[in-house]
Amino acid sequence: MSVEGMWEKRARYLHRYREEVKYDMCQALQELFEDGRLQGIEQGIEQGIRACITLCREFGIDKEGAVLQISRKFALNMGTAEEYTDKYWV
Repeated sequence: MSVEGMWEKRARYLHRYREEVKYDMCQALQELFEDGRLQGIEQGIEQGIRACITLCREFGIDKEGAVLQISRKFALNMGTAEEYTDKYWV
């Protein structure tokens, strides 16, 4: 193999390697953004649950009524709604 052939082979290898790295970085960034987006949605839902529990208390609804409201409004099972209510019923 000539010197020119070796340089061409090296250039093709480097080009392919750079494209693979570029793809991996793009994919990594997309996954990072998606994780952050999902985390933000979860935080927003939790803030909404906490606000709903606070409103229930302010309007004189008892703890069991708050559990029922949380369960309905946020499509949670009763056990999960009770856990949130116990956590934020201050």
